[in-house]
Amino acid sequence: MKKGSLLLLLFAFLLNLCVTTSCDKGEEVVIESVSILLPDGTEVTNPLYLELDSVIDLDYLITPSFASLRGFRWYTSDRSVITLNADGVMKAVGLGSCQVKLIIGDFQKSITVIVRPRAIKVTSISLDRPTLEMEPKQSEVLKATIAPSNATDQKLVWTSSNPLIARVYQDGNVLALSPGTTTITVATSDGGVSSTCEVTVKAPNVDVASVVLDKKSLNLTIGASETLVATINPSTATDKTLTWESSDPTVASVNSSGLVSALKAGKTTITVKSTNGKSATCAVTVTDPIIAVESISLNKDITSLVVGTSETLVATINPSTATDKTLTW
Repeated sequence: MKKGSLLLLLFAFLLNLCVTTSCDKGEEVVIESVSILLPDGTEVTNPLYLELDSVIDLDYLITPSFASLRGFRWYTSDRSVITLNADGVMKAVGLGSCQVKLIIGDFQKSITVIVRPRAIKVTSISLDRPTLEMEPKQSEVLKATIAPSNATDQKLVWTSSNPLIARVYQDGNVLALSPGTTTITVATSDGGVSSTCEVTVKAPNVDVASVVLDKKSLNLTIGASETLVATINPSTATDKTLTWESSDPTVASVNSSGLVSALKAGKTTITVKSTNGKSATCAVTVTDPIIAVESISLNKDITSLVVGTSETLVATINPSTATDKTLTW
């Protein structure tokens, strides 16, 4: 047999011997202490708070357990606040406080019982925003509304599912820290009712510093088209949206891709602009289309002249609409 087991047996034997000897001699074992217990076996805290109309079955524990017990009774100092029966069944019947005593012979144990109105529980929590977009170092305050508004315990607990992305303080203030997504939860102190907000932290915004076109001027003939290429600086700009416009769209139009179409002879300016107002321009000149000379014919293939006479040859240009009709003889 193990040494520990021998010690336990020896202790039990001595305890039994002590009790038997005391009983044989008719000696009374004095109560050293008394604890008033709740139904779950835990000792009552002092004071004990109860809700109106609540019922608790009290019990007690004496030390030592073999002490002489000459009957016991329960006592309440105010039956309009607390009622007690002989078995320790206690009921809160009115608001206020009173003393509850357990009397065992000459020994007394008392506690203060405070009866409060029945708690009104929180049934729902709503946040002013179900989602939130932020940038690092930005802060926003979420507002929580409790229903009913007269709930007894309105303490709320705020938490973040990933505090490395966004931290939340106990006043609902959310601080964005790094790009990513996290869920902010607000709940009652017991966790029974809650509401959430999904927070997305975006990468820091990079503004457009400049916009540059591949051409500062452009010459087109009617019916021709050409695409201008715009370069945004820096290339890491967050918003790369560009808008295109022509100062005279009857001369040349431009679409959202920078395609310039010549419509009639004249001049216009094409402007490309970023969302934050950075811009670049290109001067466009539209001319009539060039019609090339296809052939030249003379009115005579052969001619004869007498010395001292002259004759004018007539040249005909084809087509007659040729742009440059300059001839060299």
